[in-house]
Amino acid sequence: MIELGKTQKLQVVRKTQIGAYLNSKSDKSKDDVLLPQNQVPQDIEAGDEI
Repeated sequence: MIELGKTQKLQVVRKTQIGAYLNSKSDKSKDDVLLPQNQVPQDIEAGDEI
């Protein structure tokens, strides 16, 4: 479960032109978190943890 205000490791679910969508690897919620494109490392791929 994604908890606001806490540091967490999240998995890249998919990448788009506007950024990368993240979700918990072990306990996926129905909502993904958008990491804006200017915050996404260049070498990150779907399935990587961040």
